[in-house]
Amino acid sequence: MPPAKKKTKTTTTKKVPAAAAAAAGRSLTDLNDETLERVASFLSPPSVYNLARASKKTFWAERDDGAPPLGTTLAQAALRRQLARVVRAVTRRRAPRDDGRPAFELMDVFPDELVPKDAREAPRALLSGSVAVQAAIGVGGDETEDEEEEEDEVEDNDDDDDDDDDDDGDDGGDDDDDDDDEKEPWAGADVDVFCTFEAAPFVRRRLIERCGLVCSGVDNDYMQQRSDADYDAPGSSLNAISHVESYSARPTSGVTTDRGDYEDLDDDLEYASDAYYEKAKAWGAAAVKQSRGTDRDPHFFTFLVGRPDGSGDGGDFLYDYELRDEKFVQLVVGLPRVKDARELLESFDLEICKCSFDGRTSRVPAPENTFASRTVVTPARRALVDDFMEKREKWAANVTETIANYDCNVAIALAKMTKKVWKDLGVNPFKEDGTKGGLFDRSRVDFARKYTFLTTLIKRMQKYARRGVEILDPPSGALEWDVVEFVEG
Repeated sequence: MPPAKKKTKTTTTKKVPAAAAAAAGRSLTDLNDETLERVASFLSPPSVYNLARASKKTFWAERDDGAPPLGTTLAQAALRRQLARVVRAVTRRRAPRDDGRPAFELMDVFPDELVPKDAREAPRALLSGSVAVQAAIGVGGDETEDEEEEEDEVEDNDDDDDDDDDDDGDDGGDDDDDDDDEKEPWAGADVDVFCTFEAAPFVRRRLIERCGLVCSGVDNDYMQQRSDADYDAPGSSLNAISHVESYSARPTSGVTTDRGDYEDLDDDLEYASDAYYEKAKAWGAAAVKQSRGTDRDPHFFTFLVGRPDGSGDGGDFLYDYELRDEKFVQLVVGLPRVKDARELLESFDLEICKCSFDGRTSRVPAPENTFASRTVVTPARRALVDDFMEKREKWAANVTETIANYDCNVAIALAKMTKKVWKDLGVNPFKEDGTKGGLFDRSRVDFARKYTFLTTLIKRMQKYARRGVEILDPPSGALEWDVVEFVEG
């Protein structure tokens, strides 16, 4: 019996309209610049970077009008857009008002006279550090007002139908104050502004008058007159930084005793009053006078607050040390010899932290790594930490509790470190002199400075690793070490 014939399924081919067929066959090269810019406006900086790598002809060809290549234009726009969102998120979190408005916006930081005319001009002021990193890797940020309004409308429409989802909307202010790195790894991010010595008065005036901030001190580490633990190796001959000032939002409610002792005030002052403003202005004038060398502490410190010249001629420089616990902006001021603010970024230990914006141009180091959330430790600092971890394991592995003032085993580990790793940072090696004198013995002060510097480097590596940044070839054991803290006894 012959086999049964299989039924053949007939298919009907739909006729595709000619316009749709043409659209389906388009590639990136078929889209005009305006369309590509529109598409890119919805993408994060890493996505724009990957898009721009898709076609050399489309994104990197010379343009007839002499403008930068389209890829550069799209990347710059994406970075600036994301950075504005990140700054808005940080300043909204720290704003003194309760109305949800950010304390200030991205361009409020930059005086007009300091914005470079083009990418070739050496920048005198930069926004860098963690906010610039967030912008480059496309994380963090705050919704625009339009987006918030749309979300509010959706929530209002869904209230009756979706009551069980109400708890999911509590992602705002409460999470911003959460110290749990796993839940909110960027919650503690500050705004870091770097500027040359001559530019400092212009930037201060902008921070105080446009951003509503008050200088609240100098963030220098243990017993240092100049360098700062977060940015410079102690006593480095390669140091480019004069000092680091902290800034806090001026409170808009409450009285002075809510936040500090204010021993020189006879009566409480309301923060929102003219009397407080004039007092903070007087404190600022006194600080600037001290920084000019007319009134110095004869023992340890050179006063650096407001150096040089406060907010310049005609500008009000407000200073209130009692607000230091609420700081969220750091102004990193270069030494007088520094004419390009980018030189100040050389003190960073992670390459990714050198991302910056000068008011016109964003710069991203090692873009292939940075846009993929990867980074290396800069060579000299990597060698230093690697050597320290090796010597610590050999000579001080048993030191697992907080160090109060001094520890002989850790001091031996520091003394055993090779001279070269310190010299490459322009720093003299640590010498353990074996004395058992007081707290201010030179050896003990040097111990505190160098140990604090080393642990600061390691903690920053660990912090960025928790934030999802891959540290390529990290110093051995540095990311795993449970850092033993140093405290003054």
